[in-house]
Amino acid sequence: MKLSRGPAFDRAGELGSGKPEDSPLYDPLAAIGFDRPAIVRMLNAYKPRLLQTWADITLAAVEKGRIERSPQAFFTYYIKRAAKKEATPPDWWLEYERQQRRAEEDQQRAKAAVKSEAPQETFESYKATEARKVFECHLQAGMRPVEFPF
Repeated sequence: MKLSRGPAFDRAGELGSGKPEDSPLYDPLAAIGFDRPAIVRMLNAYKPRLLQTWADITLAAVEKGRIERSPQAFFTYYIKRAAKKEATPPDWWLEYERQQRRAEEDQQRAKAAVKSEAPQETFESYKATEARKVFECHLQAGMRPVEFPF
């Protein structure tokens, strides 16, 4: 099953009549340091995808030590510029996302490799134990292995 985002997810004013605390963007914005009224204003003013992108960028910048003073000022400055299409995510952020995607793909490949090896190991284990016992019982009973004509 594959789900895709509909047009409602790209509109500003995500709240409607719901509580701001129910928004998935509430916690990241609160982690940046915004209070409830400021979060409500932002949820009503900007598109959710834009808020999510710049909240992630701001939190990553804080974590990496790129912002020393005010994450709120950084976020506010860039969200306003990004809404006017005057700012794009920084290069370090794009590289960070690329590394995250590569790490996830590597994990998925490793899981797929383990899954593909597991049936072979199970079959080998079966041949070494149960199938061997059955084969030996047939030989002791005088049965011959079946030969296929092809």
